[in-house]
Amino acid sequence: MKLLSTTISWIFMPLIMPVYALIITMYIPSFESGFYQRNTLYFLTPELKLAILALFGLFSFLAPALSLLFLKQRKIISSIQVDEQKERSLPMIITALYAAFFAWFLWNKTPQGILPIQIHLFPLGSFAAIIIAIIVNGFEKVSLHGLGAGMFLAFIISYYQIQLYYPLSIIFVSTILCGIILSSRLYLQKHTLKQVFLGFGIGFIVLYITFHL
Repeated sequence: MKLLSTTISWIFMPLIMPVYALIITMYIPSFESGFYQRNTLYFLTPELKLAILALFGLFSFLAPALSLLFLKQRKIISSIQVDEQKERSLPMIITALYAAFFAWFLWNKTPQGILPIQIHLFPLGSFAAIIIAIIVNGFEKVSLHGLGAGMFLAFIISYYQIQLYYPLSIIFVSTILCGIILSSRLYLQKHTLKQVFLGFGIGFIVLYITFHL
């Protein structure tokens, strides 16, 4: 069971969760009420889908992950998963800066109207959620896996709320997946119940509000 929980923790690292959310929404059929389907990720061209995934993979996962490796090599942090509460501020600030730059890049460097609004809002909401998590982590350790899972589920739910047709099972499966991720962190005794729900709550609420404002 410990091996399974550890594997789950690595497969569903917080940094990779935005990419998983996009893969689900891009490749599982859904339809909005309008004729042009401007905010339906499923109807993006294959080339644009791959470009978006590559950008999110770079700014949300690869760049922060390489930064973590650098901090680990310099012994600024003791582990890649940043288990120590006092070590989390710098890695989270770096990740927030990547998200902020990515949001700026999407707003200013992509042709107007080419990307659905959800793509623009995802890194912006992630930046806000991470900043709030940094502040809260100064008082209480915040589960980063919980934060990532919360943002993942908020994106899934917010996206499908504006779709007229979609497989309802996606919501249930995504919710169960988040439960499994949080349970694995509890089983490994990396967090208390309060800490995993604190992280999940921040990620979900902040990203959900970002999409609906």
